[in-house]
Amino acid sequence: MEARKLGSICGIITPLVAYIFIFTAILNAPGFSWATNALSDLGVWSIPLVPILFNTGLIISGLLLLGFTINLFIEMEDILGKIGALVFILDALSLIGVGVFPEDIPLWHFFFSVMFFSLVPIALLIITADFVLRKENIELAALAVICAILVVIIWAMPWSNIGVTGVAIPEFLSSLVGSLWVIGMSWKMLK
Repeated sequence: MEARKLGSICGIITPLVAYIFIFTAILNAPGFSWATNALSDLGVWSIPLVPILFNTGLIISGLLLLGFTINLFIEMEDILGKIGALVFILDALSLIGVGVFPEDIPLWHFFFSVMFFSLVPIALLIITADFVLRKENIELAALAVICAILVVIIWAMPWSNIGVTGVAIPEFLSSLVGSLWVIGMSWKMLK
């Protein structure tokens, strides 16, 4: 299978694999609350199966995302696009880091978690600038801007005003939004 097709398939299946592992971990984690927990709490849950599912899922998903982002780097023609793809590569490595360093390794876990959620909108905006300057992929550029803005809005929302004290909901929603662009770009690269 050619590298371009493999990288595209990695991008398409990354969210599917991630969410299968995450939701399977949640189903096996009695007491998990979307309103009061972080998804990362699953990485240190007291029932041994839950952290295994969650952390393994993040590592596998991060490796798949890395396959997509390396392909994205190869596909980008200009320096700005390559910089955006490099930021996305760092994002994929951060996702792996979240799985390798669960919450009981707090400093590293915090670093990789913040990087994972922060790098997505940055990568999307850089890639958008590249697309706009080259007057190519305008639909994907528009989707990237919308996704980047949505990620920022999701994290800026006053969740505590509606009784949400944990970050599981913004974590899930922001990852879902970023996944939309990854899937869209993957479909384009498949053609």
